[in-house]
Amino acid sequence: MRLKKWSTARHSNRAIRARLSLLAIERGLQPAELPKVIELDDTMLAFVRRHEVNLDWLFLGSLKGLWGMAYDALHPGSYAAGRD
Repeated sequence: MRLKKWSTARHSNRAIRARLSLLAIERGLQPAELPKVIELDDTMLAFVRRHEVNLDWLFLGSLKGLWGMAYDALHPGSYAAGRD
C-alpha cells in the first residue's frame, strides 16, 4: 500500500513540527518562542512575520520557499518589502 504525501493531518503536523524544530536550532530560538498550535492563526502569522519564515516551506516543505528564505537572509529587508 502506498501512502500519499499528506495523507493524514497527524503526518502533516509532525512534518511542520520537524521544520519548526530545525528552524529553532538554526536560528537559536527558544522553545517558548515556537507557536504551540499548528494552525494558520494570528499567532502563527505573527511568528512567520517576526522570523521571516516562508509559509510554503513551513506547511508544505517547498524547496522554493526554503530558497526564498535563504535569499532573504542574504538580502536584509527584502522579505517585508517584497510581501507587503
